[in-house]
Parts: sequence; C-alpha cells; structure tokens
Amino acid sequence: MTTRLRCFTLALLTGSTFALTDCSKSGEPEPRAPSQREIWLTTPGWRLVGYAFEETTAAGVTTTHPVPLTAFDPCSLDDLIYYHPNKDYTVDEGLDKCSVTYPSYLMRGTWAFASDETELILNPGQPGAKPDRIRTLTATSLTLASPPDTLFPNGPTSVQIRTYAAQ
Repeated sequence: MTTRLRCFTLALLTGSTFALTDCSKSGEPEPRAPSQREIWLTTPGWRLVGYAFEETTAAGVTTTHPVPLTAFDPCSLDDLIYYHPNKDYTVDEGLDKCSVTYPSYLMRGTWAFASDETELILNPGQPGAKPDRIRTLTATSLTLASPPDTLFPNGPTSVQIRTYAAQ
C-alpha cells in the first residue's frame, strides 16, 4: 500500500470511530433536572409544627379547629420526615425515642408529585394511597391538607392540615 492510501485508510477509520462513538451517546436520555418544588421538598428534613382540622358544612361554611401539639406524644414531635431525590421517603425517630425497640426509622416508602406538583402522594400505586394537597411549599415550610372526609352522608367534610418546618 502506498503511504497516501494508508493515511486515507487511517483517517477514514479514525473518523468512523468518532462518528460511531458520538452516535451512541446521543441516544441516551438527558437526566431530568429537578423542579424548584422538588428541591425544596428533598433538601431538608421536615418536623411537625402545627396540626388542625378544617370542617366545612354543606352550606360551605369552613371552621378551623387547631389541635395543640401537647395533644401528641412528646416523643413523636422530634421525628423528621425526609423526602429523598430518588423518590423514597423515611420517617426518622428523633433523639426522644418512643420505644427502645423501634428502629432509627419509623416508616419507609416512596413518594410522588401529582397534579402538576400541587399534590404529594405517599406510596403511590398502593391500596389506600391518597394525595395530600400541597398548600405551602417553600425552602422552610410545608403545609399539607388531607383529602376531604365525611363521617355522615350530607354531613360536614373534615380536612387534616399538617404544617412542617424545615430542619
């Protein structure tokens, strides 16, 4: 082979290698960047700082009934909920243990946003999984409202309101 033909062959093989390598990379999907709401939800741990019931009558009158945190077992008030970027969540028992036999985490599962990130669902796809409406989500505050529930037909609806602070 002449030197000119060898150089041409070498250039052709090198160019083909780069072209094939580049094609295989372009077929891989780009990782999705998390939304601002997802960053806020997954960055801190969340501690319960407020609890209330909202009751709405058939006439549309809503009354809020705050529940003092003293109504809760003190050992549960230092628990932290962590929503992880991989869509897992854990509820970790704080320093004040409710039972020495409990593991360091109380609950584990998965989470997902729904309705354009206005709802949060724990363990989506599982029986009984219902979305909580996100009333507030900032870097420091999270307020969730449970789906409305009624005890009696045509009776008032009740919604649980839980407020968390970032830790």
